[in-house]
This record gives sequence, structure tokens and C-alpha cells, in this order.
Amino acid sequence: MILIQSIIVNCQTNPLFHLSLVNRERAKYGLEPLVLCNCLIASAQAQSDYQSNIEQMTHNSLYGDLFERIEPFDIVDAVSVAENVACGQRDDNKVFKDWMRSYAHRQNILGDFNRFGVAVSQSESGDLYWSQHFANAQHCNRFNSTTSFDN
Repeated sequence: MILIQSIIVNCQTNPLFHLSLVNRERAKYGLEPLVLCNCLIASAQAQSDYQSNIEQMTHNSLYGDLFERIEPFDIVDAVSVAENVACGQRDDNKVFKDWMRSYAHRQNILGDFNRFGVAVSQSESGDLYWSQHFANAQHCNRFNSTTSFDN
């Protein structure tokens, strides 16, 4: 829980609120809601941190493709994964609206996934780098969960 509080205070995101935006949109299409997943919050944070360190929005990473990048964060038996990234938006509403305007990003939000994580990181120059991670996976073995999170 401390990780999430740090994200809210330092980088102006709220994963639970962001999840509500995602699930509200999914409900419009009759899709099952996603579960907020500690593993994917951690992997999304790693990607946002990477982007802010190099000050470049990217799906690429020195750590491999998305499957390889989420593996160290204890997601179990993922059969599909996806990632949305963005830069510059100042809050959850704006970045979500921008993602929904993009066909490819909207497809990820409405995709066949069951788990979700989101994070943001601020670069030294002050730019915000956002990442959403999606997975269709058995479960997550990371951290202790609360009733709002999947384990």
C-alpha cells in the first residue's frame, strides 16, 4: 500500500481511480471488469521509471519484450499481455481520454485480459511517463493484497 501512496503523492495517479475508468469503459461493451494487480503495478512502474530515466516514451526496454519484463514481478501463467504508454498528460483522466482516442490503445483497454496495473514516473525535466499493463494470467504472487487487489 505504501507504493501506491507514493505514486499518488509524487506522480499524480491513483491506480484504483484509473482502474475505475478502465472498468467503466469495459462495462459499456459488456466486458468483464479487470482486477488491479500488484504484479502489473510493479511492472508498469518499472517501465514508467525506465522511460523517465531515458526521457523518451517507448515500448522498448533493455529488459526485453513485455513478457520478459513482467516475469520478474511474479505474474503467474500469463497467456497474453499488452502495454499502453504515454507522456505529458498531467492526470489520470487526461491520459485515459487520450488512450481511448487511439484505436490500438483502446483495443488494449477493451482486450481479453483479467488483470491490470498502471503507473507514472516523473523525469528530471518534469515530464510524466505513463504505463498501463494488462495480462490474462492465473494470479500474482507479489506483495500482500487487500480486498481491492488480486493476489
